[in-house]
This record gives sequence, structure tokens and C-alpha cells, in this order.
Amino acid sequence: MWADWKNTPYRHYYIKELAQLDDARFIIPMKWITVKGIVHAEAYMVEKCSTQIADPEPIRVCADHLKLNVLDLQAVVGACIVFFPGQVVSFPWLASPKNPLRAIANGRPMFRLRVMGWSDDVSGNVSKQYNAHTNVYIQNLGIPHQKLSQEYNVRFVSTSPHASSSEQFAGTPSDFAENAWHDVYDSELEQDILFQLIDHILPADNPQQSEDCSHIGVKGNLLCRRDTVGGSSAVKESDEGYEALFQPGHPRTPDETSQGIREQLRAACLGNKDTVQNLQTQTGVKDKLAQCWIDILLGNAREQQEIQLNNPETRDSRLNDRRLKGDARKAVKLEITTAIQDSLWNWLIGLSPPLKDQSYPRDLVPGFHYNALLARRGTDSVVNLVPAGNLNRHFKGLDPHRDTSVEILHTILLGNNKYVWHETSSTWDNKKDNLFAVRLQSSSIDGLNMQAPPRAQYLVKYKNSLIGKHFKCLQQLAVFHLSDLCPDHLFNLWKASGELGAYLWFPEIANMEQYLILSTGNLYIQQSDLEILIGNLLDAWALFDPNRIITKAKLHVLTHLVEDVRRFGPAILYSTEVFECWNAVFRTCSVLSNHLAPSKDIVTTLGHMERFKHQVSGGWWKDNKGENRRLGWADTSAVSPGTVKMVPICDQIPLTRNQILASVDPGDLITAEDIGQQAGTWDGSWVFFNNAEEAHVGQILSITCSSEATNDAMVLISHFNIADQPDGRLDMPILLRSGKVYLVRPKAIQFIFNAQHDCQNGGCKITNSDEVVEQERLKTTIPLKTIRHLEKNRFIVNMHALHNAHLLRAVLPRALTAPKPSLTNRLESHRVFASKLRVSGPARRAGAKEKARVTREQNKLKRAAPSTAAAPSTAVSAGNVENIMQEDNLDMAVDS
Repeated sequence: MWADWKNTPYRHYYIKELAQLDDARFIIPMKWITVKGIVHAEAYMVEKCSTQIADPEPIRVCADHLKLNVLDLQAVVGACIVFFPGQVVSFPWLASPKNPLRAIANGRPMFRLRVMGWSDDVSGNVSKQYNAHTNVYIQNLGIPHQKLSQEYNVRFVSTSPHASSSEQFAGTPSDFAENAWHDVYDSELEQDILFQLIDHILPADNPQQSEDCSHIGVKGNLLCRRDTVGGSSAVKESDEGYEALFQPGHPRTPDETSQGIREQLRAACLGNKDTVQNLQTQTGVKDKLAQCWIDILLGNAREQQEIQLNNPETRDSRLNDRRLKGDARKAVKLEITTAIQDSLWNWLIGLSPPLKDQSYPRDLVPGFHYNALLARRGTDSVVNLVPAGNLNRHFKGLDPHRDTSVEILHTILLGNNKYVWHETSSTWDNKKDNLFAVRLQSSSIDGLNMQAPPRAQYLVKYKNSLIGKHFKCLQQLAVFHLSDLCPDHLFNLWKASGELGAYLWFPEIANMEQYLILSTGNLYIQQSDLEILIGNLLDAWALFDPNRIITKAKLHVLTHLVEDVRRFGPAILYSTEVFECWNAVFRTCSVLSNHLAPSKDIVTTLGHMERFKHQVSGGWWKDNKGENRRLGWADTSAVSPGTVKMVPICDQIPLTRNQILASVDPGDLITAEDIGQQAGTWDGSWVFFNNAEEAHVGQILSITCSSEATNDAMVLISHFNIADQPDGRLDMPILLRSGKVYLVRPKAIQFIFNAQHDCQNGGCKITNSDEVVEQERLKTTIPLKTIRHLEKNRFIVNMHALHNAHLLRAVLPRALTAPKPSLTNRLESHRVFASKLRVSGPARRAGAKEKARVTREQNKLKRAAPSTAAAPSTAVSAGNVENIMQEDNLDMAVDS
């Protein structure tokens, strides 16, 4: 439903109901959509009354033009029956003139809230000893996206050290059922409302998302949870198989996955484990809940077959007849095996919960026999059962294959960026480590979303133990300091990673066609920015190591970003960083629990915490009389952009106009007014600003205001020109000092951005700074090394910066920022890479197989050799353990 809450809050318009516009036309709204912040209705036009309607093209009208709803019309003309011009077609929902939800609402507003669910394994301990818990959290996607990054807005759902995420998701359908409406009080509307929860998206790390999809995992032959690309090593090394990894493949569907689970369960009733594993390998389907039943069925089937087929005392009497041979004996065994299979299958489905809708036969139950997410939202009951062969016919809503979006924390920062950093830093010695650390520490972080300078020495000292925030720092800054510290193919990888990363951190997309939508034509004449950047990154990896896209599933997963952004919006909106941060809250509750029933104790604690949050943040409660009252206090103050706040009087520096302008040429000033005293600065910050209705770029020199009023503030800016051509090494715009100085009002400032000094062209040197190293809050005599900039007239716009990346590309000339394909003929290049793999791949696998064989032989000899003393025996045992571990790793590599 929709309503004009400001003018007519009690007139509710529902879809599939007749309504009248303010121009006297009649429509039937079918969908509410928001266009540029304004709600519209996609609707059918109505001309006159009849018992049937036609099926014309829908129109789009602004919802503000709605005048009368179906209740108003019924009061005027009685029963509302409508007719459309054109071909006559009956719509079943038109049998009743009112939407059935009106009866449930009973005059109350109704809302559907889309939520984002998250699940992962979390340690309940602060120490290194892992205490596994599987947690489920959700967030309300109806609140502003900037608020979703706050831990306050994470809502705890469940935790268990025993139940998997699949089992926990199966326990929540009562909250997400289509007929589940929750009654609450709306403090803004000041009335009771009804709301419904809809699970919208399932962000998580890639292994968890594979579990959500009942997928075998990223190490399987069919490595993607979203599509069916992949296969054996030979398939992936063929021209067609290798090319398929660079683009989305045939999409998986819940119906196909559910059918694959059914086949595995049926095969398990035959007792053949190899058959089940082959099905999982061929389809890439492996369900965690179904696997529990598969293990039980395999054991029961083998036990029954032993009794009815093999044991002479208990087997079928026909098998005791020695005259029964050949095909006849095989037919009898097949008949007995089939009977066992049917018996076990009937036993399996007989364990399901009682039917609420007796019109369907008993069958596999989602949430009981297999993943509940494959059939998330039912129409009639909490758990619906459907006929065999069409498990999901009666379900709609969440599609775990499409709705497990590409999550940029684990796929970009802890995936691609981690791979690039390892390949770059693993070959460095101490000299290169220290050189990179000094350069990185000297980077300008003004205009970046970083709270403090990078801990560069920490990054190089613990280079193999970095977390997401470290890789985010490297993604934005490392490329400026690596040109002489890594080969060209790795440097190109850093550039491709930084360019794609900046696009993926867009908080909003102004030009969707430029960012996302492809034009028709040849696959490799790509017009969308996002596809070009993804293709450039994958091609850079293929040039570095053609085998990498086969062994690293996260690289192929990136190809699904285009669909995800089109379906859900900018990728940054669905990152899981806030959930990972909220794990600290859970961990504290776990540490302070009774450790006897930790799940129950943690839930109780978090329940009290939610109540306290509601109280202190201005929530509303119902008292014993059913009336609402408000508790707590909420701060609604906000900072107005373009205003200046004076620094404390003790920090103010009185300056005259001449003192402020002493360092500049007054003849270059575009605007000049009387200036009083300095009022705090963002000295050195790079900004875009407006002057004479044109956008300019410059560096803030000072912010000043009159001593009488802060509304007389002015900003003194050193102007820079943007070069016509980008930097040939970094492919980023160049800023050149013009010598002019602008004096503008604060509201002329558009936004801040990050720029780095062009040290390579400037010949900057590393020197000792005036600061010294601090150890445990004590200053030592060790000087800090830094970079001394020899000239300050040439800077590079940091196009890898995440903060304001979308604004930066909107104001800069398109010729300087448009992504360009790195390969002119991708298809031919991929065929060359595949041909190399067909040579190196078999040789590598043969070498691994031979090494594994030699290791096994050595282990056999060691195990067979007699031990003569305790100490040598112990040493041999330890060596065996190490060799066995190596052998297992080699076998895994060969299988992969």
C-alpha cells in the first residue's frame, strides 16, 4: 500500500485496486516504484465498467496525483468493476474489488520491510583458542544506507555452537512467512501499524554463501555458486572452458538445486556412496542438511542389503537357489535393492512434520530434509509441501543463488587484494620492505576515508597477517610507491585492482547506463565501465598467471557483480564489515556467559541489551493500559554543509588582511573582502569549488572569518589546472599549479578529494625528519625517515581513493577517467592463455602425482622399518606425520 502521509495519511491505496487520479482518469496500480526520490505507480489504465479487463501496456504515474481510493469510489458508485480497452482477458485477482490485505489491516497502515541476513562462524573466545559458534544477524534495509554501517543497527537473531546456519535459517520462517504480520506502534505516524519482514539479500563470505546455496564450495570442479561454469581440469583448460571463466555462465536455480538434492537422497537409499559423490561432483550441489540424511541412508541401505542380499541366514530365499544365475539372479537382486530403496525413501519422507495442507502428498520438506533457503517464502503455511518433481512450485521470494551477492570485503579486499599483495611482497628483502614502508607512511591521507596515517612498518612486518582495513589502505595508496619495487605485470595488477575498487565503493550511481548497462553487440566491445574494469582485472591476472582464474574462484565470482549491482545497487551497500565488527559485541557476551548453556545465556543478555538500546535512544513502548509512551532522548542535531565553526578563543590567531595575503600575489585574487581573524583551517586539503558557475580545483590555504560573525567566512584556495593528458605511468589526471589564488565563500566548496605528490617526476628523496621514533610512549633518539618533496607544482589525482570517488568522476572530464580495455582482442588472448595451460597443466599434475607416489612409497618403507630405540622411533613417527600431511596436500592438489 501507499499513502500521502503528509496530506491524507488515512487514505490508503493498495495494488490491484481501482483508484482515481486528480484528472478524473481511473487506474489500477500494480507496483509502487521510486523514481528520483518520488514514488510512482505502475498501473493499468481503466476506461469503463465491465466484468472483465484487457491487458494493455502499463503506464507510470506520480503517486501524488492519486485522488480517490477504492473505498471512496465504492461510497460514490457502489461496486467497482472495471474494463480495459483492447483484447479482453480475465484477471483472477479482480474477483474481489478490494485487496485482501485490507481486511487484515483493518484501517492500519501496512509496510513490508526488506532485511539483510548474515551468517558465519564466530569464535566465542577472545583468546586464540577457537570456540566455534554459528551466528545469524539481520539489518533493516529500509533505513538510510549510511546508518547501516553503524553497529547500533545490527539485530541479533540466533547463535549456536551446534546448529549450522542452514538449521538456524530453517527455524526462522515464522518471522518471514507471507502471512506473518507484526503489530507495532509507529512513533512518526503516531498510530499502530502492521509490518512484514522479507529476506532480501544474503551477504557473507564465499564459503558461507556456498552453504546458503547448497553448493559444494569454491574448491569443487564447478566452483561457482551462481552458475555452472567449470568442470574437470581438461575442460577448464580448453578454449571454451577457459573462456567461460571470464564471464557469467548458465545460472543455477533453486528448482534445479532442489532436484539435484532429491537425486542424491534417492541414490543414498541404494547404499552407493560413490554414486552420491559423483552426483555432487557433476552438479556442484551439496546440501548440509541433506548430507546428514545421506549419511544415515547410506548406513541403513548397506545394513539392509547385508541382511537381504548377503547373509545366507536372512537373505531373500530366492537367492539361496543355486540354479538362479546370470541375468535372472541380477534381476532378483535389483528387485530387492529397489524395494530397499523405496522402503528407505518412504521412511525418510515419513519423518516430515504433519501436513497443514492435505491437498499435497507427503514429500521432502525444506528446512527439515534440505536447505530451507531454497524454498524460503510459502503461501499458506510456515512449511509447505509440494508434489514430487517440482519442489519449489509453491514457493516464491528469496533465490539463494541470485541473492548471495558478491561481497566486496571477502572477495575484493581479502580475495583479490590479498593475492596481489602476497605476490608483490613475498619476494621483498628487508631493504625493500623498509623502502616501501617509508614511502607509504609519507603518503597524504587528506581526502581519504582513513582516520589515521597507515602503520606502514606494521604492514610490512606482518605482511602475511593483514586484515580488511589494511588491504583497503594498500588498494588506495600502494600504486604510488611500487613502480620500481615490482615487475610491470604486477604493477598493472595494482592499477586494475585500484580502479575497480574505487568503482565498487560508490555509495550512489548517478549514471546507471554509463556505469552498468551494456550496449548490444560484440561481447568484447564492452561499453559499461564496470564490465571493462572487471575484464581488465581478470586479464591482468591471466597475463601474470593464466592458471590463477582456475584455482581462485573469487576471481570468477567478480563477473557476477554486474548483475548484483543492477539487482541490489552499489556493492558497498551490502558489505559485511559492520557484521564482522558486531562480532565483538557477541564475543563479549560469550566471554561473560555462564558457559553451561552459552546460547541461551547469550540470547538473554542480548535481549536485555536491545531493550536498553530502545529505551535510551528514544523508543516508544506500550504501557499496561495499551497506550504508547516515549522513553529516552534522541539527538537530532545535524551539521549544515558550507558553514564555519569558530575554534576556541584560546586557539584563534588574529590576523590582518595583509598578513593573510602576504604569501600570495593580490593581483591574482578573483575576490577580495575585508578579513578579520582566522577561524580554523583545513590547510592543504584538495577540493573542487565553484566560481563563476564553473568547477575549479585547488588546495585550501586557509579558512578565515570576521570577528563579528561566522557567516562572513572566506576560503583562500591555491588554484591548479588539470592537464589534458593523464599520467602515462599511473593513468591518473595531473594537477599543475597555475599561480592563481581564489577567495570564495564556504558554500562554494563542492567536495574534498585526495591527491598525491608526483615524487617520481619530482625526484623526491628519503631523509631524516625532525620527529623521532616512539617506543612505549617514550621518545627515542632514532629519527623517523620521510620523503622530502623537492617541488610542489605537480600532483596526481588519486583515482583509487574511495572517498568521493563517484563525485570525482562526475566533475572530471570523461576523457581522463573513462575505463579503457587493456586487451584489444580478449577472445584471442584467452585462447593463447588456454593453449599454454594445456601444456603446463598436465605436466604439473603429472609431477604432483609422481611426487605423491614417491612420498607414499617412502612412508611405507618407514612404517615397515623396525625401530631399535625409543628416540629414533619418535623421530621417525614425527617425520611420518609430516610426510602424511604433505601426501594429503598433494592428493588434494591432484584432485583439484
